[in-house]
Amino acid sequence: MHILINLLRLLPFLLNIVKMPKLIYQLMANPGVPMKFKLLIPGALIYLISPIDLIRDFIPIIGHFDDILIIIAAITFFIGQASKSILLESNKKNKTEKEKKSVIVNEYKIIDNEDEEIRE
Repeated sequence: MHILINLLRLLPFLLNIVKMPKLIYQLMANPGVPMKFKLLIPGALIYLISPIDLIRDFIPIIGHFDDILIIIAAITFFIGQASKSILLESNKKNKTEKEKKSVIVNEYKIIDNEDEEIRE
């Protein structure tokens, strides 16, 4: 029973893992995401395949832990910061569009000059 409850708790996390590659691809292709954030993912992948490690891979379990930690941190930071920059940019666009579409409300008075005769 406890295993089932733990699996149900992991379900939202597992569903997000399935969606992450598509989200990362869309954010990498978006010109609104700054280049410094786009370099995080390739940098993490280069670290993963490079022979330079914080903890050597031949040490059981702990050796691969730093690789996994770097990948997870890079993905989390990339998605968080890139999404924030896109949201801020879209908010700025929405504000300018709202300002362009704004209507000034004021009192007005209709003057009808056609009914009046000009008397001299």
